[in-house]
Amino acid sequence: MRSRIFISFNEGHSRYQYVRQLLEGIGCVDGLAGAEHCLCGLYQRTFDGDDARLAALLDLIEREGFEYTKRIEHIYTDSELRSFPLLVMGVKRRTMVSGGVEDGTEYDVSEACPRCGTGAVQTSPLMLKRAELPKKGLMAETCIWQILVAAKIADALTVAGVTGLELRQARCRYKKTPLEWWQLIATYVMPRISSTSKNLCWDDRPGWGCPLCRRDCYAFDGPEPMDLVYDRGEVAPDNLPDAVQTWECFGRSVPRDDKERCLQRGYAQPLLLVKPKIMDVLRELKVREASFSPVRFVGGA
Repeated sequence: MRSRIFISFNEGHSRYQYVRQLLEGIGCVDGLAGAEHCLCGLYQRTFDGDDARLAALLDLIEREGFEYTKRIEHIYTDSELRSFPLLVMGVKRRTMVSGGVEDGTEYDVSEACPRCGTGAVQTSPLMLKRAELPKKGLMAETCIWQILVAAKIADALTVAGVTGLELRQARCRYKKTPLEWWQLIATYVMPRISSTSKNLCWDDRPGWGCPLCRRDCYAFDGPEPMDLVYDRGEVAPDNLPDAVQTWECFGRSVPRDDKERCLQRGYAQPLLLVKPKIMDVLRELKVREASFSPVRFVGGA
């Protein structure tokens, strides 16, 4: 495993020259080359974890009293990922595809939380606006974490005989016609994560996370990647199907439209966890959009 560190600080266009000098002062003789400059004035510079210039930059920023943010990304080889029983599967670039209740997707809430609706079971195809779907690529992720794959991937997963995964063809919101995208739905729900998990939080602000089920409003937290951990005493990884979903759901469940806050009805979504077998299927197809990160199991069997 190697690490990549992203340092971001906001000095605005008027301080461009100072930011350039700051970077040159630690040995980045290319100044801002390789640093991303956004319209909002945010400068982001990427360093490898073993880059000696990183420590020099942090010392200089703190000495000068600048506010900054640091984000760490762990990069694993496929061989390293295959050593883990489960992997968090995601899409590197999220799209603005909605696909929620407001688009006509239907849910069964009979077994869901009676207060917020988290845990609602999707009963219809995912209804999507065709215009929002990407024109290129083999994978996409909606605004509310649902993962979509093109027919090529759906066919390959079917041939591979993966278990625990439903491939449900999405439909056009307006014409109700089938789309060339399939939603990945895991049918097995994992138990709650171990308390030793890190960089994951539940939003307990008033009016946010549901106080009854405490299942929605989970989010990534902290500069380091999420460390998802399960207790082997709660679940044996060898007995799991190839795809499962987390009990914890991300995003906020809104059981009914909240016009005061401009929130539309919808439900928080779980993360999709897969065995390395599914990663290998996507690697064979050279799917660049797929991302994978490890899930750890601790304790005795």
